[in-house]
Parts: sequence; structure tokens; C-alpha cells
Amino acid sequence: MSMGLGLIGGVIANNADSSLSEAAPIARLTTEPELILVSANSPYYNFSDLLKDWKDNPSAVAVGAAPLRGGLIT
Repeated sequence: MSMGLGLIGGVIANNADSSLSEAAPIARLTTEPELILVSANSPYYNFSDLLKDWKDNPSAVAVGAAPLRGGLIT
């Protein structure tokens, strides 16, 4: 079985019947770069501020994701 952040997100987002605790990683074949970016004129200066606002008012924080080779998911 090959897995990455897509698998982890899928398990969580879809309330899967299986859990990640049923699998044991035995090798790392690749890494996935992860970034959290905000606009330069954003009111957020650190992740804690962003996370607090997101928890307090989830619909007010727009979130998007981009696959490694182009495209944008919002």
C-alpha cells in the first residue's frame, strides 16, 4: 500500500470505516512539501492567529490546495 497526505485527508474527510492505526509504515519513498501561505496584506502574522480565526469562524477563512504539478483546488 502506498500512502501520503491524500490518503490521510481522505480517511478523515470521508469518515472511513478503516483507520490509519490499522496500517504500519515501513519505508519512506518520497516526501511531500507542505506550505501554508497567506497574502502579504493578510491580518495573520503566525499560524496560531490563522488557526484561531479559522476555528472561531470557519466560513470566514477561505482555504485552497494545489497539487504538486499545477492546478488549484478551493
